[in-house]
Amino acid sequence: MLRPVAALLASLITAACATGCQSASPAEQVDGIWSAPMTTDAQGWDLMRRIREIDPCALIPRSRLDEHATVREVHIGADLPTSCTAVLDAGGTQPVEAHWSLVHAPTVSAVDETRRVGDIQVEVLDPEGAQPPGARGRCWATAQFPSMTQIFLTVKGEPGTDACGLGNALIDVAIAQLPTSPAYGTSPDSVRTVLTGADPCEIPPRIGAAPLLPVADYQAVHSCRFGAADNPSAIDYGYQHENEIPRAETVTVNGREVFVTRVIAGGHIGYTVVAGPPVTGDLVPTVTAFGLDHAEVERARDALMARFPAP
Repeated sequence: MLRPVAALLASLITAACATGCQSASPAEQVDGIWSAPMTTDAQGWDLMRRIREIDPCALIPRSRLDEHATVREVHIGADLPTSCTAVLDAGGTQPVEAHWSLVHAPTVSAVDETRRVGDIQVEVLDPEGAQPPGARGRCWATAQFPSMTQIFLTVKGEPGTDACGLGNALIDVAIAQLPTSPAYGTSPDSVRTVLTGADPCEIPPRIGAAPLLPVADYQAVHSCRFGAADNPSAIDYGYQHENEIPRAETVTVNGREVFVTRVIAGGHIGYTVVAGPPVTGDLVPTVTAFGLDHAEVERARDALMARFPAP
């Protein structure tokens, strides 16, 4: 028997498909993992694995974007491996950009609810009043499922763009799509990268370390904390534009360029490596090891370079 929230989401999906849903069908089932609170470490690891398996571009299919504007481009990546970007032509002088990501958020980052869809909390933030004259219209929308899985969406356009109107519409589409758990490759706009489905917490055991527990306090979908609990080291996976990678200091390790970040006041050090070919344009996958224990961070760096050979 479906839980009440699952039944509600099933009705949302049915309604969405009636107006042009691209991927849902009567054969698809509502996946209860998104509506079940995470209470154990085993559930936490499984939830993060499942999030990495979702096709983010399938959460808002092209057919639903087309209802609001002409779609110029849709591609994987904005900053996280579970993110997607759409560029829309809404008739203005500048395109409208929408970015959305699928993440797991700790309880402390619960949304400030502005409306609710069943058991899903939705927060919509319009910062327009705080923007300087001439700033592009912006809106941020977050949907939080009972599992603490969040869909975070941003919309930006030129002044006069109804960014929050579009944000509200698109976040509702994503809310309806996630319970069908669209697998990676569902969207024709998705491409696999070296970070697709990759688990950063597979790295610490390779250097004799263990991810910190409990999962809910220390771990994230694309970040892994390990080492000393009071000052852990970290591994992060993501996408960056090449001109955004800090290049003030570089070193060569095993013939490969490594970008170094230092936090002088705290003594922390970070190493970032380009892990694969560009996703699109100059957007590249990167992996980073960071922490206070320099020897531990260097071992993590070397393990990352072995896991992701030079592109």
